[in-house]
Amino acid sequence: MLFRSFLSPAGLLYGPGSAEGHRLEHVRRHAADLPSRPGPHGVFDGGFLASLKTIDDAWKLAKQSVQTKKEVDGRRTIYKVDLQRKIGFVGGRTGNSRGQPPVTVVLLVLEGNRVITAYPVESQ
Repeated sequence: MLFRSFLSPAGLLYGPGSAEGHRLEHVRRHAADLPSRPGPHGVFDGGFLASLKTIDDAWKLAKQSVQTKKEVDGRRTIYKVDLQRKIGFVGGRTGNSRGQPPVTVVLLVLEGNRVITAYPVESQ
């Protein structure tokens, strides 16, 4: 990874952490399907750079409490933001068995402005 930390245009901070070693690498895994992954796997449309823009779009709405469900779990805040447009699909074994259903919601987990994870999920 070239960056120790990366600050997105919307103010989200991606840094070291996660099983992949960096939060950007973790998000990158959601830019392509993993068809053999057990269960569902949220996949952003448009590749890695487009996924970062989509996450920023979700963060802008979350900060305004627009189209957003918010839950606090200790130091982490979990946002489910409905962008009201197709932003990806459900892949993995579950999603592929269901024909890769389209999704409009980003699940965004933050500690302050630090990204823990972000990926597409079905609305619930």
